[in-house]
Amino acid sequence: MGSRIHQLFPKSVYHLQHIDDLKEKTIVFDGSNFLCRYLSAITKDDTPIVGASGNPISHLIGFSYFVVNSYLYKIRSVFVFDGTENVLKHPLFEKRLEYTLKWMNTLSILKKNKYVLYKRALLESYEYLKLTGLPVISAPSDGESQGSWLVKTYDFFALSTNDYDGLLFGSPRILVGFNFSKKPIYLLQLNEILDTLSISQRQLVEIAILSGTDYNEGLKNIGPKRAYMLIQKYESLEALLEKKIVSEERYKTLNVVREYFLSPPVTDVKLYFSAPNYYSIQQFLISHGLSKKRVYTIISKLKNGYSKFNSKMETLESYL
Repeated sequence: MGSRIHQLFPKSVYHLQHIDDLKEKTIVFDGSNFLCRYLSAITKDDTPIVGASGNPISHLIGFSYFVVNSYLYKIRSVFVFDGTENVLKHPLFEKRLEYTLKWMNTLSILKKNKYVLYKRALLESYEYLKLTGLPVISAPSDGESQGSWLVKTYDFFALSTNDYDGLLFGSPRILVGFNFSKKPIYLLQLNEILDTLSISQRQLVEIAILSGTDYNEGLKNIGPKRAYMLIQKYESLEALLEKKIVSEERYKTLNVVREYFLSPPVTDVKLYFSAPNYYSIQQFLISHGLSKKRVYTIISKLKNGYSKFNSKMETLESYL
């Protein structure tokens, strides 16, 4: 979901990329975003892809082939998953799940707790990707805030996400529409956007929260363009409060969200690449309901992909 801040961006800030342009780049991926995408995959009969246990396996299949392609294109992939659910985001989290994972209502397990399946799949994805040798991080809160911090701190190429919140969290660069099928991918650079709009990072966040984000409802009848005009004219939330355009009660809420975007909780981590543990991968996938035939195919492709990944796998610090 995310904010609608992109409605302000001119076409000139969208820089076309193709998957071949990203070879040998280190990219941080919003794992929770990809998890939702993979879980929403269905069969030709419009039913979930489940294994022998009756639980979804589409996320494990999806991440398997992501890792294979990541190796084939020599992309250093780092995954970040949402950690503890952010209390600010919680009211919209349920809507996000219902929208993305609407088919889950057909599964009996959700009659007890609609979050059980998602939480289980998230943990499975985290554990599985660890076995593939790629760095995987469980963020203290929002995965995009942690991913943005990694891009800034380690000067990685970009944060890959399907919304624009990474810019609000201060990621210098984001990739929108990442895929391995050679469809267009777009690179957006924060400084270019700020220069184009003649605003600061703080003001970009203020425009977003005035028009609504995953963490707050926007002001009534205020979209991104109207919010942009207000910030251009009055320059800050404090000025809007002084002019009584924003009530004191609403200001308190907006200020909390603004500070979250500008100073989110993150964790300092050291990241390591290592070779895939093929035996553990095989055991893990079979134990989670994938057929042996499918697992052997995945293992074969992983071995082939990894053999073509020529970069020496070591701590990220060694090549930064």
